[in-house]
Amino acid sequence: MGDFLAKFENFIFDILGLALPGLILLVFIVFPAYLFDFDSIYCPEIKSSGFISSLYYLSILFKDEIKFDNMNHIVLFILACYMIGHVVKVLSIILYELMVALFDKGINIVFNNIYYRVRYEFYMDWWFVTGRNFRTTIFYIIIKNFIRFIKNTIKKIFSFKGEKYDLNNEIMNKKSIEIINRKLNMSFPRNWYSTYKLSVIISNQENLKSLAGNYLSKYNLYRSLSFINLVIFVYACLFFSYFSPYLDKGILNIKNYIYTIILVLWFVFNYKYKRYWTLCGNESLVSLFYFLNKEKLKANEIQ
Repeated sequence: MGDFLAKFENFIFDILGLALPGLILLVFIVFPAYLFDFDSIYCPEIKSSGFISSLYYLSILFKDEIKFDNMNHIVLFILACYMIGHVVKVLSIILYELMVALFDKGINIVFNNIYYRVRYEFYMDWWFVTGRNFRTTIFYIIIKNFIRFIKNTIKKIFSFKGEKYDLNNEIMNKKSIEIINRKLNMSFPRNWYSTYKLSVIISNQENLKSLAGNYLSKYNLYRSLSFINLVIFVYACLFFSYFSPYLDKGILNIKNYIYTIILVLWFVFNYKYKRYWTLCGNESLVSLFYFLNKEKLKANEIQ
C-alpha cells in the first residue's frame, strides 16, 4: 500500500509539473481573445496584423468550437494541456541553458570581477587619502552590508543555475565518494550526476524515505512557470502594443502594474526553481550518506 501511495504521489507531481504549466500558458494566451468584440475592428486591420489575426481566429475557435459538454472533451483538453506542458518543459530547459551560458558563465563573472576591482581601488584610494584602514570604520561596515545586499539581490535575479547542494554539505559528498571507492575498490566518477543517480537507485532499491523526487518535480514545475512568465511578459507587451486603440482607459492605466506583477512572479519562480534544485541535491546526498554509514550509526546506537 505504501509503495502504491508513493508511486501515486510521484504520478500526481509529474502530472502537475506538466499539465498545470500547459493549462496556465493556454489560459493566458486565449484569455485576451475573450476581451474583444472583433466585429468592431475593421477587417483590413485584422488582416494586416499577424498578432491580431491570430487572436481573432483563436476567438472563433474557442468561442464557437470548444465546448466542454461531455467527458471526452474534458479528457482531450487535459491531454492538450499535458502535451503543451511537455513543450514548455523542453523550451524552458533550452532557454535556461542559454541563460546560464550568457549570465552565470559570462556576464555575471565579468560583473564580479568589476565589482571586486572597484572595491579594491576604493579601499586603496581611501587609505592613500586618509592614511587609515577603511575596514576599521563604522561607515565601511554599513556600506559593506548594504552593497552586499544589492549584489546578492542582483545575483538572485540574474543567475539561472542553482547550486547542486548547499556548500556546507560538500564534506558529505567527499566522504560518500571515499566510502564508495573503498567498498567497491574503484575510482567512482567525481561528477554530481553520477552521485545523484546512485543515490536515487539506492533509495528506490532500499525503500529509503526521501523527498528528493518531490523536490525534483517542484523544480521542474517552477522552471516551467518561470519560463511561462517570460513568455507572458513578451505576450503582454505585444498585446498592449497592438490593442491600445481598442482598450478601455482603465486597462491601459494598470498595464504597468500588470508588467510589474508578471516580472515579480518570474523572479519568484526563478528563485524557487533554483532553490528546489538545491533541496533535491541535499536530500539525495543525505540519503546516500545515511545509507553508506547506516551500519556504523546502528553500531553506535547499540553502544
